Amino acid sequence: MSRQGKEPDTKQPGRLRPMILRASQVTALIMTLAFSAVGFEPTPKGVYIQIDDTVVYQETTEKNVADILATGDFEVEEGSIVEPGEQALVQDGMYITISTPKTITLQVGETTETIETTSLTVEDLIAEKAIDTTQSTLQSLSPLDYIKEDTTIVFNETEVKQETTQETQPLGVEYKTDDTLYEGEEKVIQEGTDQEITKTYDVTYVNGTETQRTLVSEAVTKEGQPEIIAQGTKVREVEVVATSTAMTQSASMTMELSGYSIEGSIRYGECTAASGYEICNSAYYNHPTYGTIRIVAADTSIIPMGSIIEIDGFGKAIVLDTGSYIKGNRLDLLFATDAEALAWGRNNVGVAIVE
Repeated sequence: MSRQGKEPDTKQPGRLRPMILRASQVTALIMTLAFSAVGFEPTPKGVYIQIDDTVVYQETTEKNVADILATGDFEVEEGSIVEPGEQALVQDGMYITISTPKTITLQVGETTETIETTSLTVEDLIAEKAIDTTQSTLQSLSPLDYIKEDTTIVFNETEVKQETTQETQPLGVEYKTDDTLYEGEEKVIQEGTDQEITKTYDVTYVNGTETQRTLVSEAVTKEGQPEIIAQGTKVREVEVVATSTAMTQSASMTMELSGYSIEGSIRYGECTAASGYEICNSAYYNHPTYGTIRIVAADTSIIPMGSIIEIDGFGKAIVLDTGSYIKGNRLDLLFATDAEALAWGRNNVGVAIVE
């Protein structure tokens, strides 16, 4: 006969042994059973997910990053870089970045190449490619800009080199007066030579092309000298013989002076004097020593062709012509017009041979 209320014999064969749980396990078990009984689900956590340059916000109850990516809401390309790693536990407010492989053009200095990169920003690319930013300057973009497909990123390489050049420099011409030379005469008394100068420059190159050249120093490495030219100051002496009755026949004489004209010469087609000089343009001759002087015809047996004479009342003249009627002590003075020649007529004048 059994006794009511008697505890079962735990040592009897075929009976289950009780499970001994720790306090923490009991608490977890109770919570699990309670949550299951009331249909409880874990509280969603808010996370930010950035794929390249696009950011989305999502609430999730997934345990780790890999679970979020496996939900199918995100299509992650093969080879993409996920930060933090896929096994990282999901935390409320977590920021997850996914950088996909991108094909870009990278130019560093003179070198241009097409590469594939998973760098998220230009700054990441600088670190990935170990670009020396002390020598290379980023163009157009900033380090914080995101990298996109087909982006072109340019780094200009700047290099400063010190260069020397050998240059020649003329020292010009110096003039000195010389009273042993006549006015209008010149003489080189020292040949000029160029001096040589060594110049040092700081030359800036951008991608191998010179953009700036700054002179640092210069030094004369070979002395030169200027050309020196002497210019005459001596006045030419001109012997002027005055007309007088005491003059000899060879130095001074009285001659009959008639006139002929340019108009008459043109009319008779006699524009070329006996000396070959053209007389139909002017009744004057420009002499290098005596300046503007008159033109006369003479008997060249008395006064040679090309002689300079002094005629009372007219000044100096030059013998450039002859004539069939001009014989002995007779001269024919060239006037501009027939009227001037006729007005003069024939007169006796004193004539001196200057040279």
